[in-house]
Amino acid sequence: MVCPERGCYQHAVISGLTASVAYVQTIFNPFLHDDIPAIIKNPDVQGKTTFIEIFRNDFWGNSILSNTSHKSYRPLTIAVFRLLHRCFGNWPLPYHATNIILHALVTSLFTIFCQRSVFPHMTNSSHVSLICGILFALHPIHTEAVCCVVGCAELLAALLFMTTLLMCSNFQSQTKESKPINKEAVESHNVDKITSGVGLRRRTKNNLDCKMQEPKILETVNDKPLTNNCNIFVILLTSALAVLCKESGLSVLGVVMVHECVEHYESLKIKKSSGVKSIIRCFIYVTWVFIILIFRLWVMGWSQPVFAEPDNPAAHCDDRLTRLLTYSYLWPVNLGLLLYPVNLCYDWSYNTIPLVTSLTDRRIFWSLILFFFFTIIVLCIAIKLKKSKDQHDSNLRPLVLGTSMLVMPFIPASNLFFPVGFVIAERVLYLPSAGFIVLLCTAWIEAGVKFPKWKKSLNRMVALLIVFYCIRTVIRNMDWISRESLFLSGLRTNPWNPKIRYNWANYLRDSNRSVDAAAEYAKVLQLYPGYVAAMNNLATILEETPTTMRKAEELYVRVIQMRPWHENAYNNLANLFVKRGKYDDAVNVLVRGVRSSANYMAHAQNLARVLVSRGKVDKAEQIYKHIVDHFCLKKSKRNCNAQVTGLLQDYGSLLANKGDRRESLKMYKLSFQSNSSDLESMAKFANALAEAGRVEQATQLITYAVGKDKEHVVDMWKIAATFWKMNKLKESKRLYEISVKLHPENLELLGQYAAVLFETGEHAPAVKLLENLTARDSECQSEGVWRNFASIHGRLGKHDEAIKRLLRCLEGLESVTNNSVSEINARKGKIKCQLGKHKRDLSILFARRNKLEEANTLWDQSLQDLKEGVSLNPGDKDCAITLKQMTNKNTST
Repeated sequence: MVCPERGCYQHAVISGLTASVAYVQTIFNPFLHDDIPAIIKNPDVQGKTTFIEIFRNDFWGNSILSNTSHKSYRPLTIAVFRLLHRCFGNWPLPYHATNIILHALVTSLFTIFCQRSVFPHMTNSSHVSLICGILFALHPIHTEAVCCVVGCAELLAALLFMTTLLMCSNFQSQTKESKPINKEAVESHNVDKITSGVGLRRRTKNNLDCKMQEPKILETVNDKPLTNNCNIFVILLTSALAVLCKESGLSVLGVVMVHECVEHYESLKIKKSSGVKSIIRCFIYVTWVFIILIFRLWVMGWSQPVFAEPDNPAAHCDDRLTRLLTYSYLWPVNLGLLLYPVNLCYDWSYNTIPLVTSLTDRRIFWSLILFFFFTIIVLCIAIKLKKSKDQHDSNLRPLVLGTSMLVMPFIPASNLFFPVGFVIAERVLYLPSAGFIVLLCTAWIEAGVKFPKWKKSLNRMVALLIVFYCIRTVIRNMDWISRESLFLSGLRTNPWNPKIRYNWANYLRDSNRSVDAAAEYAKVLQLYPGYVAAMNNLATILEETPTTMRKAEELYVRVIQMRPWHENAYNNLANLFVKRGKYDDAVNVLVRGVRSSANYMAHAQNLARVLVSRGKVDKAEQIYKHIVDHFCLKKSKRNCNAQVTGLLQDYGSLLANKGDRRESLKMYKLSFQSNSSDLESMAKFANALAEAGRVEQATQLITYAVGKDKEHVVDMWKIAATFWKMNKLKESKRLYEISVKLHPENLELLGQYAAVLFETGEHAPAVKLLENLTARDSECQSEGVWRNFASIHGRLGKHDEAIKRLLRCLEGLESVTNNSVSEINARKGKIKCQLGKHKRDLSILFARRNKLEEANTLWDQSLQDLKEGVSLNPGDKDCAITLKQMTNKNTST
């Protein structure tokens, strides 16, 4: 027979592979639910902040000192996500693969720990540990932690949790080896271990030989203080790292102290011990717990997290009895999920589990049963401790360790010391499930000893349990395949949960099923009338239909009354007023919104753009002026920061279009001052300086920007175009050359560069470049290239070639389908105008050659093209002026 230690790693590998195979189907899953804010929208993960910021922010990328932060401090988990993003971007597969690998590692370490520390005195400890490992690998309660990428926090904490326990186990074994031990006592202890336990077969001679190697080791008298100190240091280090992955990692030190007590109690059977060293080690662990807690509170700014009432209704209840009864009832609910993991759900918030408000509530019965259950366990431990004074009991250790591993990791999520942001979260049961499985296997073994006739039946029941876990896990994994399947699974389990219905309504809305989405939002409001997000989203659907616009307006007003800081409601109501032509009301709503929130720039900017697009420039300017006065020109000038940069740029552009260059330059300057590190703001300010004739300052600024980070200087080629218009060809060409190297695929840019080359006398390279560009752009996607080429033909006196190029461009535009009609018409209008100008010039040329008939024909065609150009692109003032001049000339003639 193989010694248990020899098969330990083999069984660990088997259980780890079982865990991997059970979840391999989830490796291709997308990001779902909490993964979106934690990964996609998290600036710390996306690399938009410095690495040191992950130690200052919470799990969701917000400052942990913020009043709105959930205070979930998990920097090591975020560091793992950031590394994965650095290597693979937002590809979900590596993230899911990481979770599966972590789950396999945790399962393997748990299997090893079971054999070394939980069931070491059993004759078949390796087989029992293997069963524990397989049950842990397949338990359906783990699906959320493994399938959801956010569950990586639980998995990392569990990995360090099990590593700490194994280090504690190794430390205890080294401690036993470090002192001289009475050989007769050891042999007596081994015999006890051989003949007691689960009631299975006695050890054979080979087994006895294998086990009897232990006294030879124990006889050695080698003091190892340095090794022991290193082990304690490693235990403290791994426990601290576990806390930096997930708050529940701190509970490992409680399990370590229980393990220390168990080891000390069992050592009393072999050798006399005062227990001073065990007490010292426990004191070190307790001190370390307090140090970590003080550090955690310091990081949080000595404040507790504030959660919304629906996230944890009991925590917001003023009645202490209700809180106590509800929290007590949540314990048996969680234990029920471990016992019967069928009704699983991704969300348990709101009133999914109603509050227990009185002592007459029937649900108190389950709390009493759980209390009775734990009382029975404590009594069993006490009885076994009393009996073990005379006879060794192999079930004492798994009973004590299993109970500690079940209870202690759950305490941080139990609302016992501080409120948490959830009612039930299946993820937090990942670690407690290990203790549950240890107790389950202990009960199985004990029952086999007490009732030998039922032993085969019990073994079959365990086999059936493994099959049940496997099937349920595979089925539950399918719920996490897509957003639709996840939300539908939630509706099947908790159809009365408002948040689940709200998520399902959002999915329907995103799937363009607006009618069904509106019906679901209405059901959400029936379940929870104060759900402002559902109210706001329902209004966005109702406002699309003229007959329900009034209802949408009422809903927006209700949202603002209930949540005055709800930014989207102000923005949506203002846009609704714009649709209904109530421009003054829209501006008034937006002004009120700006006063209610400091983070309102994006909404104000969007509304102003809508007003400009509808021709209400004065109303848009009113919005811009109010915000600029409020944030940048009054006492609150300190608020003129990066939040208003984009709005200031838009305001500067609007003023420039109105011809107010002075005020436009002022806005671009404010934009640059509000965020001097923003290269886009810097480039636009430089462009405004160039257009104002301050070329030297513009050149200095853009030179600084290029030297700082030329790869990210946006709109550099637009500044080059400004220099070109001002006949600063040398500066223009230099900027174009840099831009071309950075953006070699930008045809519009290359076309302008070719025009600059022509202006600087490099005619042949310019024509060659334009021929290559037009050959690449057969559909005239970049009509600027074709118009530049036509202009060069005109400069060379080849108006007929210019006309051919422009006609080919018009033919290409007819086949374009990926742009809006208005955009295509604008591009056609530009080409028609230029075509009319070339026909006009060619007509004049024919008139000088006395080819009057051809000249008149081209003149009429030129007028027709210009009229079509103005009709297609009314904003082209130059075209309109040319048309007016030709019409007047035609009339006078």
